[in-house]
Amino acid sequence: MAHDPQFRSGPPSYAESDEGPGARLSIGALARATGIPVETLRTWEARYGFPSPERKPSGHRVYAPSCVVRLRRMAEAIARGHRASTVVAATDAQLAALLDVTRVTSDTRYDGTPPDDDALREHLDAIAAFDGDKLTRLLRDDAARLGTMEFLRARMSPLIAHVGDAWHAGTLHVRHEHFFTQRVEDVLREFRASFDADASGPLVVFATLPGERHGLGLQMAALVVAMQRCRVLYLGVDTPATEIADVACDLGARAVAISISVASSGAATHEQLETLRARLPRRVPLVVGGAGAAAAAEAVAVTPLPDLTALSDWAAGVAA
Repeated sequence: MAHDPQFRSGPPSYAESDEGPGARLSIGALARATGIPVETLRTWEARYGFPSPERKPSGHRVYAPSCVVRLRRMAEAIARGHRASTVVAATDAQLAALLDVTRVTSDTRYDGTPPDDDALREHLDAIAAFDGDKLTRLLRDDAARLGTMEFLRARMSPLIAHVGDAWHAGTLHVRHEHFFTQRVEDVLREFRASFDADASGPLVVFATLPGERHGLGLQMAALVVAMQRCRVLYLGVDTPATEIADVACDLGARAVAISISVASSGAATHEQLETLRARLPRRVPLVVGGAGAAAAAEAVAVTPLPDLTALSDWAAGVAA
């Protein structure tokens, strides 16, 4: 609202099985490996012929793991404003060029170079070793030393970026990413609880829309807003637009905040945003953040917040 270490692991097991190099992915496994909803994958296949499935003797569609990296890059290019028809037809070199000219530069991204920070490498080692106690201790120490806002900018943003790049590059398994996400979310909830206890400002509802299961950016955004003494109602990920609108209206929320990742930004998300905007009173701002926010704001009448600093400034105005 809202990555390549030397992990001690082999190539990723995208199918989450031990079937070896001949393994194939179901469409559900492909969705989990890429972060792209099943419905979007089916639409791309029907309209553009990619991803192209193989057929098992039973007739079921399965997909080669080799298409995972390209699908992730396609989703990122679309989220940055490129048309799906252009992205799907592009060669790998053309796709790289599209991504390069629309490179994200906000404070929730990192340039992807290997970490030269000894402390950051220590965090990455803990992730690679699934050492949750050590990772939690390191994050708490960082926050105590840096202060909460600087902790989010100077530690969490680079760390998330390194983990994400390692996942994209295939040097980090899905299980590492899931472990990392759950541990960090636990820490962010712990930090937010201390602000929630003293919050007396207006209520802001936080959620992601159907198909969006990335919740780390949403947790960071909720913490930033809580720091401005706003009251936070955290609905979590994959929440129907009608449910978000109903609870915001019932509780008299001052605003609604939605996080959109590069994987979920597209027509289906924009339709959900339109539904949400239509069901909210005009006086209730609908703000969006994350790497997919800019594309959403071009399609729907919402307020994009490009980084954590902009979000903090916005929250201060809401609480004033």
